[in-house]
Amino acid sequence: MNDIRWWSQPFPPEGGQTAEGIKRQLGRPHLPEYAVLVREAAQNSWDARLTDRISFGVDIRRLGNSAVAWRSRLGDSSRSSEERGRLSRLDSASWILTISDRGTTGLGGPVRSDENDPHGRTANFVQFIRNVGEPRDKRLGGGTYGFGKGIFYRTSAAGAILVDTLNNDADSASRRLMGAALGGIEVDPSGRRLTGRHWWGEINDGIPDPLTGDLAASVSRELGLPGFDDGVTGTDVAVILPNLDLDDTGGDVKTLAERLRAYMYWYLWPKMGSERRSRNIDFTVSVDGEQFPFTSLQSLPVLSDFATALDGVYLRSGSDFEMQTHKKTLGRLGHLSIEATMPEMFDVATPLWKTLSGDSAPIAPPYRHIARMRQTELIVDYLAGDPMPTSNVGYVGAFVASENTDEYFAQAEPPTHDAWEIGTLVAPGKGIVQRARLWILEQCKLQVEARAGSRSKAVEGLGRLSSSLGALVQNATGTRASIDDRGHRSSTETGGSGSRSSRRVEPDTDSHVVVDAGVAYVECSVIVAPRETFDFALQAEIAVILAGGRREKPGDAPTRTATPTILFWYAGDDTAMRVEGNYVKPEDLRVGKWTVRATAIDDVAVRLSVSEVEPRV
Repeated sequence: MNDIRWWSQPFPPEGGQTAEGIKRQLGRPHLPEYAVLVREAAQNSWDARLTDRISFGVDIRRLGNSAVAWRSRLGDSSRSSEERGRLSRLDSASWILTISDRGTTGLGGPVRSDENDPHGRTANFVQFIRNVGEPRDKRLGGGTYGFGKGIFYRTSAAGAILVDTLNNDADSASRRLMGAALGGIEVDPSGRRLTGRHWWGEINDGIPDPLTGDLAASVSRELGLPGFDDGVTGTDVAVILPNLDLDDTGGDVKTLAERLRAYMYWYLWPKMGSERRSRNIDFTVSVDGEQFPFTSLQSLPVLSDFATALDGVYLRSGSDFEMQTHKKTLGRLGHLSIEATMPEMFDVATPLWKTLSGDSAPIAPPYRHIARMRQTELIVDYLAGDPMPTSNVGYVGAFVASENTDEYFAQAEPPTHDAWEIGTLVAPGKGIVQRARLWILEQCKLQVEARAGSRSKAVEGLGRLSSSLGALVQNATGTRASIDDRGHRSSTETGGSGSRSSRRVEPDTDSHVVVDAGVAYVECSVIVAPRETFDFALQAEIAVILAGGRREKPGDAPTRTATPTILFWYAGDDTAMRVEGNYVKPEDLRVGKWTVRATAIDDVAVRLSVSEVEPRV
């Protein structure tokens, strides 16, 4: 008969670590508790990858019919503390939050901390379930000393988790099921002091071990856990009774799920891929079987520009971070790429973006943030630089520490991996991490200065701020503001000699995107030269530009698709001084700048052209 129950750790005579101490090792995170949970769990999963493509998901569900099994298996022996005592009161309405990964190694190696594996396998199981404070054993991995796993217990109202794993050791103990809990210091009936650390499993020689093999699979099915019937290796960590009072969710499970999805987007977007980089992690979030949708970064404001910035790091199209000492140049210590961002060019009213840009977002407008990360490309934090001089355009960027300095930046991270702090560092790491921050802020300042001056990349590249506006790129074929050949390009009224000494209208600005009250438009402008009288009119036309620069013929547009429309002209910079439609009569003309505005259409390139025409009769 298997002795399966909770076991509480007594203090050894020489002393030991308490459960409360383990939970406090996280300190006070800068981030919400569930954001730390998502980051820590995803980092563990990524470090355990077998290939460069894994799956990672969070499922929140009620216990339903499996509640009886949960009470029987984990509740009957859990009454020694108030927290774990909640396990004896589990019912069909109780919630469980399960974090799953697949395509990973699973938790393998020895099952006890004092065992030395003769096969040289990594002790992932004991490092996660039993030990605290072991240094990482994966080069350039995300974790450091394993303190972050305390967040799994902190987010459980019972302080308890259940771990189900299938590892790639390919032996009879590859399938393992074991519970763990952290509580307060207690005294057992015999008077022994207990550390507050507890494990649920099969008791052998007075020590709890995981259920293994067929027994583990059978109990897992009984509890309704996802299981590994398909043979794909990975790990499920069930947070029992997730605390719904955390993160200001108001106790609403759907709100919690939306927050978890938002944290995945904001802190794990480098793993979602781009047009240049492959997707590394497939993400899912579900509540009682209802899947919450994920969409590509390319369709999302701000995040799509972050992804493009990371592409720039790959392409080395940004700036290298280098340091010069009195003896030598240290070489490339990191790379920074910055992109302009203009959220209003997207549909910011979509339900997904509303949840992503709400309280869950770690950054807010005006956007001027650099995502900092190490080689593992998991977001450490967002460093805010100087804001742009205009609210219409911001910038975002990606900074990645180089391989040869990755360890210095790893040492600068607290247990929650959400900052780079120099307090405990020594040279040369302290100088590198400190200087990197100052250098990034200097690069942000240069970005702002360039935007304010004639070197403005933000303006020159405005059309490429959003893939949703297709090929509306300044200076691309067919987008330049011009005086159409059908009109008079110069005045010839000085005797009809054809002299170009007195132009009536000059091109001013190329076609470009503007945002007014959150709506994107296309504009171009011309300058009307001084004249005593105006004997001509201005007329604008807009056309869709096809591949190769050809205009789309009228009537050739696909059925039920939108077509660009010219809205009005306005004089100077005042849109209130407007003339509706595409035509400005001679009596309405005046000297100076005239701008024509048209609608913008997603994924369509357009050309605005301006003609001097004879007045209409």
